[in-house]
Amino acid sequence: MPVALYYLLRATGLSALTALALSAVPPAIGAAWQLAVRRHADPVALLVQGTVVLALILSVAVHSPRFLLAKDGLITGLWGLWFLATAVPERTRRGGTAGRGTAAQAARAAVVRAARRRSCSPGRCWRAAGSSPPCPGMTCGGPSRGSAGSGGCPA
Repeated sequence: MPVALYYLLRATGLSALTALALSAVPPAIGAAWQLAVRRHADPVALLVQGTVVLALILSVAVHSPRFLLAKDGLITGLWGLWFLATAVPERTRRGGTAGRGTAAQAARAAVVRAARRRSCSPGRCWRAAGSSPPCPGMTCGGPSRGSAGSGGCPA
């Protein structure tokens, strides 16, 4: 619609700057309506409208429609930077290492949970031993440090 409106306004004899500025009004009304009625701000619409307003101010200041015509390149550049910034995995952005997939993370978390279920706290071991500290032969932990049959943690 903005392109058709631009050509219509240019055909009526308006300058390129005025036609470009007026053709930006319908998308701005649509973004404002969405914000007012749905109470939801569309980030893409806000980015585009922000660059249109900035380009319009610059174009009016220098009396040339070049900034309004170049705004599309600015928007494309901003989107390119955004895509590059979000293409880096979050773990790498936080200083971790890349390459660990979600399946590996889930498997590691499952192993950690299983190890925590097999072990018990020192207080639980002491209560199981009936003394405070536990008997010297009492071990508490996973199968590598003892088992239930040889003085390990009670269930």
